[in-house]
Amino acid sequence: MNLLDESFEILCRLEDVNVRRNRAGKAVYEVANLAQNFSVLDVKSRTHLKSLITEKMGRYIIGFSSDICAIAINEDSKEMLKAAICLHMLEGFNSDARENVRELIFIDFASDLLGVTLAEVVGAVDYLADDTARYHLGLFLKRPKELNKLACFGVGYKYDGGKIKFVPL
Repeated sequence: MNLLDESFEILCRLEDVNVRRNRAGKAVYEVANLAQNFSVLDVKSRTHLKSLITEKMGRYIIGFSSDICAIAINEDSKEMLKAAICLHMLEGFNSDARENVRELIFIDFASDLLGVTLAEVVGAVDYLADDTARYHLGLFLKRPKELNKLACFGVGYKYDGGKIKFVPL
């Protein structure tokens, strides 16, 4: 099976309501795999995959950013940070860019904990960005850092069993 077909199958599984209700476990890794597939597809295949993303599915996909960031922190994985950014490029900032901002704060937070800047993470996968994504990511990178704190969005974190979890304040 090629990566485009595999990515399509992941999207189909994500349409399942039971998977959507439980964002923990396997679904998070499948979405991270979707992002990683997206990052290595050729331009034509990436364009086709993006065309399959409905607005509702796009919002759902970027919602995994926080879950993937928790994994990135817990596993000390910069690759997972890239996967989280790739989700935003796959979604393309096509619904409401404020939703992207709300999720990008997790990537910014995780980047800081992993000792890289968000600009470095974005730069590593910039080749995937279309003009719209590049524009919105550029705006986010120019925001004052104090506006990107988790608390500004009503979110905190705790450690449970040695693993970070994001929690509402």
